[in-house]
Amino acid sequence: MSTKSQAVADSSFTEQENKISPNEIKSFQESSHEYEVQVFESISQSPTQATASVQDVGLHHTASLSQIAESTELSEKCAEEATGEAPKILLHLQDRSVKCGDTAQFLCVLEDESSVDVTWTHEGVKLEESERVKQSQNGNAQFLIIYNVQLVDQGLYSCIIHNEYGEKTTSAVLSVEATESQTRAVTKISLGSDTKSIKILKESQVKTTREVKRESSKKTSSLLLTSCQRPQGTEKPGSQAY
Repeated sequence: MSTKSQAVADSSFTEQENKISPNEIKSFQESSHEYEVQVFESISQSPTQATASVQDVGLHHTASLSQIAESTELSEKCAEEATGEAPKILLHLQDRSVKCGDTAQFLCVLEDESSVDVTWTHEGVKLEESERVKQSQNGNAQFLIIYNVQLVDQGLYSCIIHNEYGEKTTSAVLSVEATESQTRAVTKISLGSDTKSIKILKESQVKTTREVKRESSKKTSSLLLTSCQRPQGTEKPGSQAY
């Protein structure tokens, strides 16, 4: 009887141990859910952090490239400013043909007129300003004006542009047409020169003829004198009288 009572008691105790209250189940479930949320958040945060790190590296790399590009551009600009360029001519001189007494004008247009020296020459000789020759500038345009053009003004004109980095030259020819009176004067001078030359030639020919005649007369006189001065006894034997 005692054994049976003990078995019943043990069975009751085991049922009590195996019996879990609803509160305990709920508490366990809440704890498990919180753990799962923490684990999920940790797993979710890891790719986000990795992505953020990659983005930070990309941004840093882009910033470095931008700084390198800016530095290179600045270096090239400084190098270009240090080297500089020779002057550039946009419009070169053009040949001109004017009548004697008219005005001749040459025009040269530069790309940049700052810090340049301009020199005009005629047949390689530097031109100086005078009452008839004027040099002027209007912005990047350079002018050479010759008033009351004369025949001596024709020839090659050059505009030399110079700065500290180099020199450029443009040239053109000025042709001057003589007036009718000047043409007559030149023709008269030419004819006079030709007449004088012909006269000199004739005089020279006459002089030569006279000299030839004189030489011929001298030779003839010499022959006659030689015949007259032949010594005696040179006659032939047959010519003597018996």
